[in-house]
Amino acid sequence: MTDNIIFEYNVKKNTVVFSNNFNSKFSFRAKTQKFSDCFFANAVVHRKENLQFQEFISKMLTGVSVQDEFRFKTLYNDYAWYILRCASIKDSEDNITKIVGAMIDIDRAKRREDGLSKKANYDSLTKIFNRVTFELTLLNEIELSQMRKYRIAVLFIDIDDFKFYNNDYGHALGDEVLVFIGETLKELVGHNGFAGRYGGDEFVICYNENPNGLSSGGFAQKIINKLGEGFKSKLIDKHFTVSCSIGIAYSDTTGEIDSIIKDADEAMYNVKKTGKSGYTYYSIPRED
Repeated sequence: MTDNIIFEYNVKKNTVVFSNNFNSKFSFRAKTQKFSDCFFANAVVHRKENLQFQEFISKMLTGVSVQDEFRFKTLYNDYAWYILRCASIKDSEDNITKIVGAMIDIDRAKRREDGLSKKANYDSLTKIFNRVTFELTLLNEIELSQMRKYRIAVLFIDIDDFKFYNNDYGHALGDEVLVFIGETLKELVGHNGFAGRYGGDEFVICYNENPNGLSSGGFAQKIINKLGEGFKSKLIDKHFTVSCSIGIAYSDTTGEIDSIIKDADEAMYNVKKTGKSGYTYYSIPRED
């Protein structure tokens, strides 16, 4: 009943079969059902993901449950985005008997995501998303997360005692601090999400929480530690550190963008009330 392409690799028989809807998506036809002749061994993948795809297949064949996104050449001789997801079935002696999985078409959502990125409005000072663009991109990311099966966390970050920089050293140093924060947040979140400046000394991050990676709380602590290392000012021959308070809310607590950010903001203020320089959740965090 699903539009997803389902596949099964029978390890003992060395045969690979796909659901019938595969033929309506791709022109590839295997000579035999052997793995060496199947789509995964011969697929035309976009050159930017080719190495990534080879690594995926290597992990898949060892029985690791893996998921990633690739652009495959389609029936229409163009490339389309798919989530590729698989898991292994083992016998009583822990030997892999079958590898099963799905190919999920996310091309429309990815193209919309890319379009948003190209049209994105960045904060002129920090060069990360501004408030409007962050919220639009967050909405799209939450929709994608439902297909990708990962959890979205929003981190609301407020700089502790920011007026100290402006009052004691001038607004030029305050701007330098904001640039340092923007660069640090962008570097730390990497491909696991995106950062934005919400206004003044407030920042936000959309963090894609991977079950095999850092929890959102662990990521928040990483931000606190990195900003705490500080930077050497180019304007003033002095090293400055930055302290921040972080509130965390999950997208599964509500489907409304404004509500998610408001929840993260409220959690951040709870940190402010209890001594600053820390993080807390609006909702119950995952169990690591």
